[in-house]
Order: sequence, then structure tokens, then C-alpha cells
Amino acid sequence: MRLLHVQSRQLRTYYDDNMPPYAILSHTWDLDKPELLFDDLKRPDHMHSKGYQKVENTCRLAKAMELDWVWIDTCCIDKSSSAELSEAINSMFQWYKRAEICFVHLADVRQHDVARDPDSALLDCRWFTRGWTLQELLAPRVTMRTCLLAGY
Repeated sequence: MRLLHVQSRQLRTYYDDNMPPYAILSHTWDLDKPELLFDDLKRPDHMHSKGYQKVENTCRLAKAMELDWVWIDTCCIDKSSSAELSEAINSMFQWYKRAEICFVHLADVRQHDVARDPDSALLDCRWFTRGWTLQELLAPRVTMRTCLLAGY
């Protein structure tokens, strides 16, 4: 499992026997907004990449909870490797289960909608309509659903 350090934004590979505590991000990909990908982190100017704000906010939240590491699928998995992608897909439930906390990025929930009708605003958001996120809802010990990451 590859984790991202919240301070240095460097990736490091860990194995089960030496896994540090980490936060994990659950989100849906927004086709209208680019994501920060694995290869983007190799570039020295990656903090100027589109999609970096989601990574930045996730790292900020983890650091506030005194966690040094995060896992975000978009930038911690090398999707050009079919073997790595397959391993990640097969391991994901356990990765979410082992996380200290799961941050849920509700990208399409807006504060004015929550203020008007919180139940509808949350239940109508894209995250609750995706089958893939079910394991991300059930596996973690602690889940923090937040709209603070919205509008990156």
C-alpha cells in the first residue's frame, strides 16, 4: 500500500507489518474537475496541478487529527500497472477498515442546500448514489462526512 505523507507530499510504500496510522479519502470522481494522479506527484510543480486542492484539504484534515499519512486512490495507485490496480481493488475494503478515519468528500453538496434541507442535500449527493462507495461507508471504524472539501 502506498501512502502520501501529509507534510512532504511524498509517496511511500508500506506493507502490512509496518503500516503507520493513516487517514483515507472516500470520494467520487468528478469528470468536470481533474484529479491529481499518481504521475502528477512526480512533477515538482504538482501543487499547481488541477485537483491538488482535494489532496491539500485531505492532508490538512489528517494533520489536524495528528495523522502523518493519507491514502487517496487517485494519487496513491499507479493505474498504469494492471497488477497494482487489481491488487488495490481487491484490498480496498481492508484498507478502508484499517484506516484511523475516513474522510468523505461530498463534492456536489453545497452549504445553502444543507441549510435548506440537510437530509435531501446529503442523500441526493453523488457519493450516496455510487455502488462503489458502499464498502467505503461500511468498512471504516470512524467516518467523517464533510462538505468542507466541496468546491475545490
